[in-house]
Amino acid sequence: MGRFSTQFALALASVGLLISTGAAHALCAIPVAGYLGGAYGADAVTGMVCSVLLDMDGGVGVTTAAASSTATNTSTGVSYSLASSADLASGVLTAYSGIGTASASIWDTFTYSGLPSGGATVTATLSLSGTLSGLSHGQAELQAGSQTDFGDGDTSSQGVFFNTNPVPASVSLSFNVEDGTPETVLAEIFVYGDSAGGVANIGDPPTLSLSLPMGASVTTASGVFANFTAVPEPSSWAMMILGFAGVGFAGYRSRTRRSTPFQ
Repeated sequence: MGRFSTQFALALASVGLLISTGAAHALCAIPVAGYLGGAYGADAVTGMVCSVLLDMDGGVGVTTAAASSTATNTSTGVSYSLASSADLASGVLTAYSGIGTASASIWDTFTYSGLPSGGATVTATLSLSGTLSGLSHGQAELQAGSQTDFGDGDTSSQGVFFNTNPVPASVSLSFNVEDGTPETVLAEIFVYGDSAGGVANIGDPPTLSLSLPMGASVTTASGVFANFTAVPEPSSWAMMILGFAGVGFAGYRSRTRRSTPFQ
């Protein structure tokens, strides 16, 4: 897969094209955080478009990362701040850019047990809260697959590229998991702020969460990620609905009997 997916690369190319038309920048590579390999990790990057990488932190086998720097517009002499962070334990990602790029990513490998025969569907959700103003752009992406898939580019993925307000509320990705089969999940955010009049801030904060089927348990490669939401299986929902219906009917019968006069 390299640093990021094909879809992400295309989105970044779109950013470059927009930049080249709006602020006289050339289309060029943009430094971003991404999957660096391994079972888990955190990555944070800030940098300038068409320039050297300014700051980066994290990597394979770490659980937190933070990058921050200051960039100066050579035409105006005005300085702008950039910052990004990633915390695998809480699932929180942040990115802020007054000029240039800021991005952050986290990934972990999950192994479930106690699932029904045939496995279950798990949904990863990256909640988003922030702002994009003026000539600014952003992207959020989720990917899931085995570590082998991440290496050769065969991962399933879903992302959204946005350049208008408001920022989408969330990005979700559903996939099937089976007992004892490790599944790696990557969450990533990217923002670009343009000194010609745009600031991008996604950091209120975006939070990654994963559903946990009722009755199942999970271990993580990092040992720190714990942002799971228990979600009943469809069969469990059906039993719960029938149970509520039964209780309601019993209450109705009871009320009917009390209100009916003796003959």
